[in-house]
Amino acid sequence: MFYYIYKNKNNICIYDYLNGFHIAHDKLNYLFNNKLVYVNASLVNKDYLLKENDELYVDTSIYDIDETIPVKHDLDILYEDDYILAVNKPAGIICYSDGSNNVTLSSYIKYYYNENGIDAKVRHIHRLDTDTTGVIVYAKDIFTHAYLSYLIENRKIDKEYIALVKGLIDKPLTITTPISKDRHISGKMITYSKGLDAYTYIEPLEIRNKTTLIRCVIKTGRHHQIRVHLASINHPLIGDTLYDVHASNTRIKLTCYQMKFIHPITKEVLEINAPLPNDLM
Repeated sequence: MFYYIYKNKNNICIYDYLNGFHIAHDKLNYLFNNKLVYVNASLVNKDYLLKENDELYVDTSIYDIDETIPVKHDLDILYEDDYILAVNKPAGIICYSDGSNNVTLSSYIKYYYNENGIDAKVRHIHRLDTDTTGVIVYAKDIFTHAYLSYLIENRKIDKEYIALVKGLIDKPLTITTPISKDRHISGKMITYSKGLDAYTYIEPLEIRNKTTLIRCVIKTGRHHQIRVHLASINHPLIGDTLYDVHASNTRIKLTCYQMKFIHPITKEVLEINAPLPNDLM
C-alpha cells in the first residue's frame, strides 16, 4: 500500500501528484479505474484536488505479490522510514535470486518485512556484485520505487565507492571509456569504443605497499563499471580475479560507502553512509 498525509498548502490534482512519481501510466490508471485510491477514507477520482492534511491511501496490493522466500538473518540497517529501507550489504551474498539460489539479500529483507509487519514487496533500486559491500536501497511501495528508478535512470543519484587497487595512483583522474560485454567470456565486461557510455571519477586517498586506496564516483551504472575501468588503466582492484589473472583469491576490495538523492516524499536530500569493512579500514 501507499499512505501519505499531504503537507503542502498548495492544492494539486491527485492524478498529477501521483504521476509526479514517474509511475507507469497503465499502473496509475489501473489504480483509479479499479477504485483503489482513497482520500480521508473515501474513494476519489482522478480530478480530486489534494488539500493540506488530506490522508491519501492507495491500495497497491495487486502489485505487491512477492514470491521471495524469507530467510532469517540479521540486517545492518543504515536507514529506514515508511518508504525506504537501506541496508549495509555484507560480502559473499548475492542481491537477488538467479533461480538457483534462494539465500539472497532479498530473502533476508523479506524475512525482516514479515517479522516487522511490513506489507511490501522486496524492491531494490540497484545492485552490488557478490563480493562488494555497502549501501543497498529498497523501496517499500510502487510509487517510491518508480521515483527512485527515475532518479537512477536520469543519473540523479550520487553513488560513491571506496576501493583498493594495485599500483600507485597519485592524482585524480576521470575515465570515460565506453563499456560492453565480452563476447568471449560470459559475465565479463570490456572497454569498447562502440559500447555504452560510462563515467568514473577517481581520487586517491592513501598509498601503501604498492597499492592505492581510492574514492570512486560513478555517474553511470554499467555492469562491473569500476572494476573494468580500473583494470583498463592497469590498476585492477585487489582480489578481482576476473579482471586480473594475477590476483589472489580473496574478496574484491570494493564498497559502496555513500548514496545521496532527493527523498521521494520529503523532497529533502537524503545521504546514506555505510561503515568501511575491516579489510578497507
